[in-house]
Amino acid sequence: MSEDVSQSPRRKRLIRVAEVSSLVGMGTTTIYQRMKEGAFPRPVKMGTLVAWVESEIEEWIEARIKARDSESGSRSDTPKAA
Repeated sequence: MSEDVSQSPRRKRLIRVAEVSSLVGMGTTTIYQRMKEGAFPRPVKMGTLVAWVESEIEEWIEARIKARDSESGSRSDTPKAA
């Protein structure tokens, strides 16, 4: 019997700060500052190391996009692609 992959829970993947930084376009210092302010997902401790849950970072990015898009509906000052 084959398993329906669409019904399977997504596997959690932990990513280190270099990958987080690359995904969100912020430096490590900014990431930690935003965490301190409560404005960025907190990492999972793994002994002396830390890593972030990839899906939580993706959700954070999506929330930033939604916040931008809902700021004032569709803004006319948004640059258009050529």
